[in-house]
Amino acid sequence: PKEHAIPESLMPNGGRPLPKSLIIKHVWDIHFDAISNVVEVHINALRTKIDRGHPAPLIHTVRGVGYMLADASS
Repeated sequence: PKEHAIPESLMPNGGRPLPKSLIIKHVWDIHFDAISNVVEVHINALRTKIDRGHPAPLIHTVRGVGYMLADASS
């Protein structure tokens, strides 16, 4: 369920990055320790499944901001 909830939380943002804190709130519905790497672990697993073998990644990290989905045309 978490693997589906993360992209679902990123999709409505129209190419704008979503901060890690909002991903945690949407996916886990809790206030979580901001130092925890739970989001990074799940994003890495998704990248392995979604982006492997494709020339352009769909999941992007915006350093210091958060994560976003964007295709090659964005």
